[in-house]
Amino acid sequence: MWWSARARSVLTIEENVEWVTSLSPHIGGNVSLHYVPADTEMRDIGPVRGILNTNPITKFDVIIIDGHLRRELTTLAFDHLALGGAIIIDNAEGYEIYDELKTMNCRRIDFYGFAPGVVSRHCTSLVFIEDCFLLSPDVPISNIELFIEGNAAQLR
Repeated sequence: MWWSARARSVLTIEENVEWVTSLSPHIGGNVSLHYVPADTEMRDIGPVRGILNTNPITKFDVIIIDGHLRRELTTLAFDHLALGGAIIIDNAEGYEIYDELKTMNCRRIDFYGFAPGVVSRHCTSLVFIEDCFLLSPDVPISNIELFIEGNAAQLR
């Protein structure tokens, strides 16, 4: 919902059917929501690749990776990253993300902090090639309180 309020279009691929069912009534017309169960045993990202290859937009300004098969999806993300775009990887301290990224010609900024309900720190990494529009001083800083107030009804 946050991205759909700020982007022309959003493509989201979710692996949790309950989350998809809960989210579906609240998404805007600019959101394309897909359910693809994670095949962690076979490590198969073929269905995700199929969605991306048949989508009218094939290059994305922002790609967020969170969930299972992060290493495989990180590799795939580089094929679909727009010039000046960014990949945001949650829990980048695990899933062999470091090993994957060190083979890529990219830059990485790590943000460490505590996650809800756990006592260990986690890392979210911002990954980009050469330059990233998110790092431009022209990008405004959002007021999160206004976002929460504006979307409170949808979250209930």
